[in-house]
Amino acid sequence: MKKFICLLLLLNCAAWVAGQTKPEILRTQNALLHLGLYTGQPDGMFGPRTAAAVRGFQANNALAATGKLDSATLAALSNIQIPKPSARSGARISLSQAVQEGLVDAQVSGSDIQYVELELRPTVEYTLNLEIEAGTYFVCRSGAQNMVSRQTKILTLTPKTSIEVSLEAACANRPKDIPDSDDRFDVAPAPHQDELSRLMPLLEKEDVDYTTVQAAVWIVTDDADFGDLGILSDGYGRAIDCDDTVLAMQRCEKVGIDITHKNIWHDRVYLQGCVSSQALKNWLKNHR
Repeated sequence: MKKFICLLLLLNCAAWVAGQTKPEILRTQNALLHLGLYTGQPDGMFGPRTAAAVRGFQANNALAATGKLDSATLAALSNIQIPKPSARSGARISLSQAVQEGLVDAQVSGSDIQYVELELRPTVEYTLNLEIEAGTYFVCRSGAQNMVSRQTKILTLTPKTSIEVSLEAACANRPKDIPDSDDRFDVAPAPHQDELSRLMPLLEKEDVDYTTVQAAVWIVTDDADFGDLGILSDGYGRAIDCDDTVLAMQRCEKVGIDITHKNIWHDRVYLQGCVSSQALKNWLKNHR
């Protein structure tokens, strides 16, 4: 009996959705939210709450109150004009906030250890000025490495269009597998989001080498020591050398991350002996 009930619920959900994609359901939810019929945060999922809002809309518009997105209901909903909120007029919104508020559908896939690929679709009927900030975090659904953006991109999203973006990124989970094109990600806050939000814009502004960026990220997200950083290879051996490591330590300190409380600080004597510049040696010797 339970299996029969579950099957009925699945069939009803399929009928409710009526072939609509997640971005289309988000647009429906935003329209119903504008009319005061939908409560909560639009999420692109057609469940009982959305069905109840659809029934209310149908009852208010002399349509059969089935709770299903049939062609007549969709046609009526398409006539709803959602005014552009004044808070969004000419203002930028971060990708993280836009996804959280249901304004953008973000499909994120892996590429390799240095990039993520994004397809972005607005779910609202007005233009969005979108900022993908350095430090934006992407959580892998399949257990490969999570990724963090190492560059900022400013985009304009217009209704009913999509934009594809290749975004420079760094790995945020040292021991895990490198993502590939089959891996999918969600935009979500990182466990160390406050530190990454301070660190990544500085690394971008100072245009440091990728190996220094990766070292800094692993020092923050994985509390990596010098031996741990050796996991990154360039085909000839370890990619992150002593100079990269100390430069990463300096950048962490520059944004208020106390490097003396990290595992990497235990390697300072070894690093002092292998860095190539006297300035880096002096920093390690004198830093407290």
